[in-house]
Amino acid sequence: MPDNTIETDILIIGSGPIGATFARRIREKYSDKKITIVDAGPQRSAKPGEHLKNAYLYQKDRTNFSDMVRAELYPLSIPTQNVELPNLDPSAFWASAFVRNNMNPYQDPNKNMPSALAAFVLGGMGIHWTCATPRYDDTELGRLKGEISNLESYYEQAESYFKTNRDAFKESSRGRKIKEVLNGIYSNLQPDKEVQELPVAATRRSDKQAFIHWTGPADIYGERLQLERAAYSDNFKLLPNSIVKKLVHSNGRIDHAEVQCFDPWETTIIEADIFIVAASAIKTPQLLYASGIYNDPSGPLGRYLNEHVMTFTQVVLSKKIVEELEAPHPLPKYFYDFLELYHVLNEKDEPVPIPLDDPDPTLWIPVQKDRPWHCQIHKDNFSYGKLSDDVDDRLVVDLRWFGFVYPHYHNRVEFQTAEEKGISDIHGLPQPTFDFEYVRDDEGGYDRTWQDPPSPSEQRQKMHEMMEDMTKAALAIGGILPDSPPQFLEAGSSLHTMGTYRMGTDENKSVVDLNSKVWNFDNLYLGGPGVIPTANGGNPTLTAAALAIRAVENMNI
Repeated sequence: MPDNTIETDILIIGSGPIGATFARRIREKYSDKKITIVDAGPQRSAKPGEHLKNAYLYQKDRTNFSDMVRAELYPLSIPTQNVELPNLDPSAFWASAFVRNNMNPYQDPNKNMPSALAAFVLGGMGIHWTCATPRYDDTELGRLKGEISNLESYYEQAESYFKTNRDAFKESSRGRKIKEVLNGIYSNLQPDKEVQELPVAATRRSDKQAFIHWTGPADIYGERLQLERAAYSDNFKLLPNSIVKKLVHSNGRIDHAEVQCFDPWETTIIEADIFIVAASAIKTPQLLYASGIYNDPSGPLGRYLNEHVMTFTQVVLSKKIVEELEAPHPLPKYFYDFLELYHVLNEKDEPVPIPLDDPDPTLWIPVQKDRPWHCQIHKDNFSYGKLSDDVDDRLVVDLRWFGFVYPHYHNRVEFQTAEEKGISDIHGLPQPTFDFEYVRDDEGGYDRTWQDPPSPSEQRQKMHEMMEDMTKAALAIGGILPDSPPQFLEAGSSLHTMGTYRMGTDENKSVVDLNSKVWNFDNLYLGGPGVIPTANGGNPTLTAAALAIRAVENMNI
């Protein structure tokens, strides 16, 4: 028997940027509806879902933010080693393979996505994300664009929720010089595809211009929902430390969710009229599988798994670029402050002629048809690429190139239950197992609904050209940091997993329709990058948010 029962109008599972987008748009349309959001993780900030990089310490010194990001990310499928420990005392007990905390003896390490990670925290990835929010262009949307009416207006609304703009870093003296140099070496960029400021969900603080306010789910909720939460209103509830174990359904309708709460430890039943699952591209299909929805192994759930092939390097800016840096016009106050300090100190005390508060370079090169990759030239802290303490990060720029991977039927995440295979994940849900390759030689498995994928050999060639392109850009602006040479990152590193519950017009090849409603269900909707059915290069969050807004517009609440 459950310990508790909650009645609500709308249950949203997942509190990241997309869950917050659903909640805000629903509140705007339906002022009196009760909204409940459930998340498996704890609350890390006073205001739920606040971006942690807004903290003073990380504004001044982001070096250790990478450690915070790593601490909030959990691996989803870890192949067991199946080896003996050398030099172990013969009297010791040793198991060469074990099943615990997402260790997975069924995971082929050659088909794994070792950097596919989950964020179990209130706010999800939104408490530490990069905040890059470009729109997809026609190459990335393909024929889907013609099927999604009013997409531009949904993009505009999502950008307003996220506070997307290109002004937050435009005064960067380094960014301006890098842009000049890179635009000088590229002759094949279309007029609207040149090196330019990256759209980001971030704004300069009015009380401290040197500081950035990064958009998190706390901001996306909007003022009204935050006021309701602060007033402990029944109309808006956030339930952290609570994982949904099953959606109970019959006759094409979800009746209630079974929830395990961790603190206090109790079982809760949540009854609702509308159920929305936006719990990431892996955890969302996992919950559907655990609920007996789309359990046919040949069906579309978990298939057409997609992410970005990714290259990465770090560059120390060239002496020429640093010496030719120019102050912004007109000079902002931080530049005057730095000039005064620089004249007071001698060269030995401050040998780097870059203001301490110079905005970081935050640039991109958009996707274009003959360049199926998205390029970011910026500074940020991921779970990789942390600089050592003796490196002045004003001199270092990160280059991240994200390439197309075309949806293929055999790229998938499948799930094993304790009853089926004797294993489950850390929460007792079906264990994810990946079967993924960036390029499949089986051409018949590629989906051609929305795009026409190149041949496998052409795909591999484009990925190689992407690496060449990144290396060309890196060498144009400086020298390679020895600790971060140009490299392809392991699968999952982009954290842009997509397609596992893709939208479409054919229920045999998609999990949701073009309004994000699960086929053959009246009240179940899915959100997040998992609904995106196309190969693309840009960060998927804004597009996922636009599709979430579209879903709300077409809901019958």
